[in-house]
Amino acid sequence: MKARYIDTLRLRCRWWVLLLGVAVFGCSRSEADVGAEAVESTVSASPAEAEADITVFLTEYTIDMPLVIDAGEQSISVANFGVESHNLLIRDPESREVLWETDGNVEPNQTWKSTLDLESGTYMVECTFAGHDTRGMFVRIEVRGPGE
Repeated sequence: MKARYIDTLRLRCRWWVLLLGVAVFGCSRSEADVGAEAVESTVSASPAEAEADITVFLTEYTIDMPLVIDAGEQSISVANFGVESHNLLIRDPESREVLWETDGNVEPNQTWKSTLDLESGTYMVECTFAGHDTRGMFVRIEVRGPGE
């Protein structure tokens, strides 16, 4: 009787290991797949609105954007893939003057679109909502003119 009980436990353990393996390895997707799906669901269906010169992705305490952008007028799209509200502003790193910012917060699963016009130089991009900048939600970018 004891041997039969042990065999039943082994069989059940193998079954759970098999199910766990399928769940972990068979159903997993790469981060790129998940990110692409999220972008498709949040970006406007209109091609004119969907295309932006600069695309920024916000999540908790991370700003993902190009670190080098072109000087002059640019269209910008700011997408919040996090669970908290975020904002975005661009400062002169020396004077700390705010040169550009979103109109209020970008709520979770929303995309905010606008234009910005920056001269060549180095700038700080920050989310200052609820102290997110103190948690590392900032990045330094370089703006370059033609031929720089």
